[in-house]
Amino acid sequence: ACGAVAYHLLLENGELVRKPRDFGVALLTLAMTVFVALVNGWLPAIFGDLYYWQAWVFTLLLLGLGWAPVKALVNRFTTYLGRISYSLYLCHPTVVLLASPAYAWIYRRHLGLTLSFLACLALTLTFAITVSEITFRLVEEPGMRLGKKVNLAVRRKLGGAVASRKPSDGIA
Repeated sequence: ACGAVAYHLLLENGELVRKPRDFGVALLTLAMTVFVALVNGWLPAIFGDLYYWQAWVFTLLLLGLGWAPVKALVNRFTTYLGRISYSLYLCHPTVVLLASPAYAWIYRRHLGLTLSFLACLALTLTFAITVSEITFRLVEEPGMRLGKKVNLAVRRKLGGAVASRKPSDGIA
């Protein structure tokens, strides 16, 4: 729900709503402040569970980065990941499942926990991004094009039907 609210606050007719950069910086600062308060247990459970504060932190972070992008977080690579994010979301569990023997092999090398984790992360990202790029191009993009065509056809059909009706049809 917070993501939908943020989306509508950030975009209007598909275009970014302009706000002063200082407004975005203030929201980023507020997001960090709420996060620190959450981690330290300083926030009341006004939503029934402290867990729900995370939604507000991410909403503030999203809005702040939308109006005051930080290059380390908003760049060509992260924008690319955002473009394929739905495919990435759908494909990564399968990639992780199929890569689990490789993870076990990496950890048996006794490289240390941090290096083993980073090696597994690199492996996962490499395969998940590759598979997601393929599914994005072969499934998502054609599906989005088809959806736009169907939407346009339905709008034309409904637009024509509405325009051809007379007030006596009982439709206001």
